[in-house]
Amino acid sequence: MFTNLDNVESWRSFLPSLTITSSSSSSSSSSPQPPPPSATILNDLKEDGFSLSAPVHPNTALLQKLREAIQYLHDNNLPPSFIALYDECFELADFYKGNVFHGTKNHFNFDILAWCIDPSKSECGFSPHRDRQPPNSQIKASFHENGLAKYVTCWTALSPATPDNSCLYVIPKPHDPGYMKGDDDDNDNDSPDPLSRCLQSKTDYQNIRACPRSPGESLVFTHRLIHWGSAGSKRSQSPPRIAISFVASSLDFESPYLTCGESRPNFLQRLVLICAQLIIYYQRFPSIIDYKHLKLIHSVVENKAQAVGLEEKYRKKVQQEFLMATTELAFQPGNDSEDEEEALAAMLNNDEGDFEDDFVDEEEENENECVSSDDDDDDDDEPAFVIGLPPHKKAKHNN
Repeated sequence: MFTNLDNVESWRSFLPSLTITSSSSSSSSSSPQPPPPSATILNDLKEDGFSLSAPVHPNTALLQKLREAIQYLHDNNLPPSFIALYDECFELADFYKGNVFHGTKNHFNFDILAWCIDPSKSECGFSPHRDRQPPNSQIKASFHENGLAKYVTCWTALSPATPDNSCLYVIPKPHDPGYMKGDDDDNDNDSPDPLSRCLQSKTDYQNIRACPRSPGESLVFTHRLIHWGSAGSKRSQSPPRIAISFVASSLDFESPYLTCGESRPNFLQRLVLICAQLIIYYQRFPSIIDYKHLKLIHSVVENKAQAVGLEEKYRKKVQQEFLMATTELAFQPGNDSEDEEEALAAMLNNDEGDFEDDFVDEEEENENECVSSDDDDDDDDEPAFVIGLPPHKKAKHNN
């Protein structure tokens, strides 16, 4: 499939139970029309930084279709985020646009991520992090005057999410000293990291909240909430944890990644969006994205970004991440000299200039790894506070 990315018929044949429209369209009128966001959700976000009060999505058939499709992508060693090629993904997003995002004064920004976590295969969720880390002096400005965050995520379980198969855990706002005041950014290795500042005594650990969710239930949270996915249990009999998330942001905080407005993007726009995000999160797919795959997905973005309306600042960010990935992947053992020459040429021909990374401020090295008991290295003393997908090991096909 990686060799035939822009062939819409291939994707339709790959998951025939789902649909891909040929052109951009408005939100589907057949989607359930949610009620206005409840005051409980908005108050939860203000007071705790997260809410478990979003209504359960009523279309169980839609949830099942998406769950099975993401599992199939995972089983075929494809990133689950390719689910965003299909209309059903945006039908689900429509529900939360009205259900949650409208009340936050934010706009759906096309940040879509999907996960399939199977603890029995040593897969695990991402490490503790905040989704966005503005400079300490600008944290207050990342909230609306009414106290609601300018960046809100709606994370929805498509299969049961439990402590056994990697549900999410959070540190509520009242127990996080850096939520509004900011984190220590003096690069002093002796300074406590944000999570350690929250957990300075034994009783502080009692503030950690596990957030198990049933299919269709959601966790809604702000960009400042420290959250993570657990490693789960290798002996668990639970099915893999399958989930999807959508993000809404204020236009003055983070622009939508596509410039198509409120319309659903067409196939090519969706493909470019997914390829761009795979580049941003390339470290989360160590068994899938090698240098040759990286070049392929980058060629999609490079050749079609302008035509599909990829937002300019995001496009530059993608290019910067591609150059970083190039230096890491092209010079690994097993790559030939031609790969190395291409990588050097890409770095020398970079015309983007310096680009300030306002998406990820912390060191990313090793943050995507789920350390097993037989590993000698231990990176727990330096948690990574970055946005990210969990690592995906090569899955065996089910008969």
